[in-house]
Amino acid sequence: MSNLQQAISPRVVIQMLLAVVVMPFLPLLISWRWDWWEAWVYAILYILGFAASRALAARRHPDLLALIAHLLDGQRPVLFQDMALVKPARGREKPWHQDHAYFNLAIPTPIVGVWIPFGRVVPENGCLHLLRGGHALGPMPHKKLRDWQICDGDVPTRERVAAPMEAGDVLLFDGKIPHGTPINRTDDFRWAVQYHYRPADAQEVGDEERLAAFGAEGRAVSC
Repeated sequence: MSNLQQAISPRVVIQMLLAVVVMPFLPLLISWRWDWWEAWVYAILYILGFAASRALAARRHPDLLALIAHLLDGQRPVLFQDMALVKPARGREKPWHQDHAYFNLAIPTPIVGVWIPFGRVVPENGCLHLLRGGHALGPMPHKKLRDWQICDGDVPTRERVAAPMEAGDVLLFDGKIPHGTPINRTDDFRWAVQYHYRPADAQEVGDEERLAAFGAEGRAVSC
């Protein structure tokens, strides 16, 4: 199968439709209040953020790619996911999780996440929080609670680190490091883009193998 055929697979088409059509208008669809102007503003900003993410993803920064290649043990990096992260005013949290838990890639596969804010991010508006050294813990069980997440009690409080950033700062992180973002407690939107890179020869696996490592089913996990 050619790269172009892979790029426009049914799965990718569905993801694009969800990202561009469903998610921006979800508040309107749920409430059925078509005169809710804040929801329209959210939809417009979401779509603009998605478009900006795609435009930025199309660019190649040689220094950044060289650094990512170094973190991938010298292997050629391949961008396999990009997304706009829009946290509206008073927007909800993203609970603790490991990004690798969402990707059907062999468990030993190194993954590098890249997080870039469009404005100043601090704990009050939902900056990233990470578990210091958590990447070394390997896969952690995830359960469907407030989200597909790690139990809050499994993330030691003393090792949690906030990562305030300025617009244009770049944070690189391991795909297995537990992280999350708190509620946006301000009256302003928080904007960021996120990219994920894997080695060019990374092996894909099925849901069964991924969930055997990251899922909580059949394991003594209680939250």
